[in-house]
Amino acid sequence: MYKTVAGIRSDIENPGYKKMVIAPQPGGNFTQASAKFESLYGQVQSGWKIESGKFILDVTVPPNTTAIVILPSSANAKITESGKDTDQLTYLKKRPENSKNKVFEVGSGKYHFEYTLTK
Repeated sequence: MYKTVAGIRSDIENPGYKKMVIAPQPGGNFTQASAKFESLYGQVQSGWKIESGKFILDVTVPPNTTAIVILPSSANAKITESGKDTDQLTYLKKRPENSKNKVFEVGSGKYHFEYTLTK
């Protein structure tokens, strides 16, 4: 469940959770999910919920690690992180995205993403 629904997994090219991927997959009757994972570097957390059509994702990346955050169904959405437009934030590195999802690389810390789900 933590790998699929909450989306916590190790980066295939960098095993051991020094670099991880957070890619939650909402679906079915789920309207929220959260998971914690104790890595060698500290606790990784991913928790999301859908409220009034908004997708809200809280992520914790442990010290001395990085994460690729893949936001589901967000390609055309205006996304905020801790209330600020992600287009204005230099600490979020935009990565090439696929047709449905925006992708960011982040350093250690806590992040709070919000946006309206697109179809």
